Amino acid sequence: ASIENKTFRQKNRNSKNIVKNIEIIYRDWDILVVNKPSGIPVETKSITGKDLESEIKKMLSKEGVKNPYLAVINRIDQPVNGLVLFALNKEAAAKLSKDLTDRQIEKYYKAVVFGEFDKKEGTLEDMLYKDGKLNQSFIVSEKDSRYKQAKKAILHYKEEEAGKLDI
Repeated sequence: ASIENKTFRQKNRNSKNIVKNIEIIYRDWDILVVNKPSGIPVETKSITGKDLESEIKKMLSKEGVKNPYLAVINRIDQPVNGLVLFALNKEAAAKLSKDLTDRQIEKYYKAVVFGEFDKKEGTLEDMLYKDGKLNQSFIVSEKDSRYKQAKKAILHYKEEEAGKLDI
């Protein structure tokens, strides 16, 4: 297995950058981890829409991989940047998907927030219902009819640095 840490550039027909830089954090025969830039979706349903998955497939094709297999294991929202894990074969996709479902893969988030927390460290637990039509998630209570379809969400937080943000 080889590890590559490189960046590639992709331009569209109008020579405007679609994805300025996609940094490959880790790569071997089974997985690919990239640092997704903010502003680009991980995947899109639109045939003409540009997304990270399509750009990675193009990159693999340019490297000589015929009909590249690429499975998105985790997604992050379009406005944010962060690590996205891809499987490069069906076996890895099945294993990683199971690990994600079984919470064997941990996710960490960093956020800049305005205001102050009551506590410097804590845990938030809620039941989240995802409305596929609206593409939004909502906190639901046991009294809500959607509660049985909701998933438990646990967020541990810790203030790392407090200060003023100069704008």
